[in-house]
Amino acid sequence: MPPIYFHRYELKSASALNAASEKRVHEGALIRIGSGFGCLHPWPELGDAPLAEQLRILAQGGTTPLIEAMQRCALADGTAREKGESLFVDEVPESHWLALPQDDPEEAKEKGFVAVKLKIGRDLFGEISELQRWHDAGFKLRVDGNEMLSLSTFLEFWEELGAAGRYVEFVEDPIL
Repeated sequence: MPPIYFHRYELKSASALNAASEKRVHEGALIRIGSGFGCLHPWPELGDAPLAEQLRILAQGGTTPLIEAMQRCALADGTAREKGESLFVDEVPESHWLALPQDDPEEAKEKGFVAVKLKIGRDLFGEISELQRWHDAGFKLRVDGNEMLSLSTFLEFWEELGAAGRYVEFVEDPIL
């Protein structure tokens, strides 16, 4: 196996990114194996071992589901780099604006975004108003539940969303 290199990083969010935690500093590590790159970005609040433990396990030749996923990514990336090929079959997908409650849709439009992703699970009825606000501003809607809702709560939320639900492009991790 080729040597493994890593570089730790921190991402700092303006507010909490999901309903499971109030954390605003998120640790990760960019990993290089041979000519390929992968990323270890654990979410301990969602069940992953913390970064220090992931790196210790990796250094000892062990594995976790996150390490296995990173290694698959690094292998695929390295193989593609060596062949001079892109891993994207089609165009790189358009990104979305990750909306925080105080965000202004006009600012997102000015920066060229046409889709918005909203996290749900803290205040479902308030989040319905936020989804409606972004829909009214002309945005495609994307919803992320971070596995925080029961099936019955999600179905109640969806029913309450009403007509705006037709404009939701996808729902990510809605239920436990």
